[in-house]
Amino acid sequence: MYRRGCGRDCGMSQQVRFGDWSFCPDSYVLERSGVSVVLEPRVARLLECFLANPGELLTHQQLTIAVWDGRVVSVDAIRRAVSSLRHALAADGTDKCITTVLKRGYIAHFPPPTITAPQPPSGLHRLARARPVLLLGILLIVLVLVAFGAWMSRSVIMDDPAITTLKPPRGEGKY
Repeated sequence: MYRRGCGRDCGMSQQVRFGDWSFCPDSYVLERSGVSVVLEPRVARLLECFLANPGELLTHQQLTIAVWDGRVVSVDAIRRAVSSLRHALAADGTDKCITTVLKRGYIAHFPPPTITAPQPPSGLHRLARARPVLLLGILLIVLVLVAFGAWMSRSVIMDDPAITTLKPPRGEGKY
């Protein structure tokens, strides 16, 4: 899936930069020149494996263990994942970042990756995001207290019997 701009928010996770590319392992987003590609989870794990071992031959067995958790997969499944990664890295397919070593595995030719951790939001920024929730909570508490007070005062008025003295009517004075 191709997107313009920032694909998905990488949030608080790390980002790996290599050459012109930026990769967010948590959201599987690969980005270059403002164009983002959301990788399939296995393809993203394959990229992570290549980035961790730049310039080294990774055999089919090593990739099976690292990417497919040691499950039995065909060489064709590995080829398809590598092909998907190649297409994601080079939309026109001309970039040869990954070399096939016949019947053995693959070598990734990436610039050395650098890992950057995004800065956490500052205290003021966090407070600004929490302010509407805090105000809503306070408003709710005040409304509950006002409603409770109104209910209590109404029940107190109804519970107090009115005491009045009865006086005889004026006039004749006899009953």
